[in-house]
Amino acid sequence: TINPREISNVTASATTVTYNGSQQTANVSISDAGGNLTSNDYTISGNTGTNAKDYTITITGRNNYTDTKTITWTIKKRPVTITADSASKTYDGTALTKNSVSAAAASGDTGIVTSHHVHTWTVSGSQTTAGSTSNTVTAATIYNGTHSGTESEVTNNYAITFAPGKLTVNKRAVTYKANDESKVYNGSKLTASNTAKLTSGTLPSGHTATFTCTGEIGPGVSSGTKTLSGVVIKNGNGTDVSSSFTITKQNGSLSITNASIEYSTNDSVTKTCTDSATATT
Repeated sequence: TINPREISNVTASATTVTYNGSQQTANVSISDAGGNLTSNDYTISGNTGTNAKDYTITITGRNNYTDTKTITWTIKKRPVTITADSASKTYDGTALTKNSVSAAAASGDTGIVTSHHVHTWTVSGSQTTAGSTSNTVTAATIYNGTHSGTESEVTNNYAITFAPGKLTVNKRAVTYKANDESKVYNGSKLTASNTAKLTSGTLPSGHTATFTCTGEIGPGVSSGTKTLSGVVIKNGNGTDVSSSFTITKQNGSLSITNASIEYSTNDSVTKTCTDSATATT
């Protein structure tokens, strides 16, 4: 009598696969160095699966083999990176946010399955003044199907890595020019006032600008430069936000014009004398 050989003596293994959203069948390898094993000597069950987890495959002996043997087969989680979207704008006094994410597309055994989508997510990030900050995603769920059709959650089948986006507020460009000033000669100096005007660009709603100007001319000097040395821009709350602007400063001019004096000579001829002239009678 030749007794059947126990199937537990065989060597068996199943190749690990990565979740792909569809049912997969294990590639089971069975061999027996001490026997004459053929495919008619066993049956395999439990070798199909869809979700990422460990499965138990049962090999049952028949014909020349008896008993059963179990092995573990794994569908591993699919790696995917979910990134918070980035955004940028020119400073306008309001917060920049971007509440959206993107999942890496399927490529080989990584990325979101083509028929799946990110269903919900949690994103935080805000930038108001000029500069940059991270837009951070901290949680997400993945569903199969489409938003308009039948769908179910498949998040547990993914190994999710979260990556930040970037929020960037660019400086706002404005140009200010010192107001030109002049007066008629009166014997006193002309000192620059702190006045200027916007010649290019715009200020966001509620923002105001103040100026520092320098320059002075006196008697005997008819013209000079009014230097715009400082511009401070504040928002509606009174906070200095000048650093959120690229400010171009242009100088103005100072001038003193001649004064006119009318006088009468003995011969009743009316003459005009300027500030630099000397009147005699």
